[in-house]
Amino acid sequence: MVAFLRSLRLLSLIAWMGGIVFFGAIAAPAIFSPQVLEMTQGNTRIPGIIVGLCLTRLHWVGLGCGIVLALTTVLLYQRSHRNRLQMLAIVSLTALMLCLTMYIGFHIMPLMEHDRQLVGGDFTNLPLTNPERADFDRLHQVSTRLEQIVLLCALGVTLAMASEDLPQDRTV
Repeated sequence: MVAFLRSLRLLSLIAWMGGIVFFGAIAAPAIFSPQVLEMTQGNTRIPGIIVGLCLTRLHWVGLGCGIVLALTTVLLYQRSHRNRLQMLAIVSLTALMLCLTMYIGFHIMPLMEHDRQLVGGDFTNLPLTNPERADFDRLHQVSTRLEQIVLLCALGVTLAMASEDLPQDRTV
């Protein structure tokens, strides 16, 4: 049972972190690459829609993975009665990750989408001083920083999990 819970917990962390890294390092840069912008004739409307859909799905995956991560951690530590401080660290970091993910997904992204819709979906030809573009850029920066904090918390969870010394459960 312990092996199953540890595997499930590790899989949830891998899926969440992997999604964040994949999106930030591969998907978003590819979607806004010169090749894609050339195909859309420099219009950012379609790439923006794709990024928004991907982020929405990434946040739902993160919420599901975070719940599994927290629950499996609590179940594992209930069985071991060891190092409650380590369990609290993992659960606290996971709770912070969940809160930030919900804040980005349910507060910041709708505001960004509202700004995007106000300008017809494309910021390409708008000056940086345009109020909607300035607000969108500010919100984008906030969401990017918060997502980086989520990733740093996930690294903290990884370090805490790597230093665990849980006894083997002999009841299968």
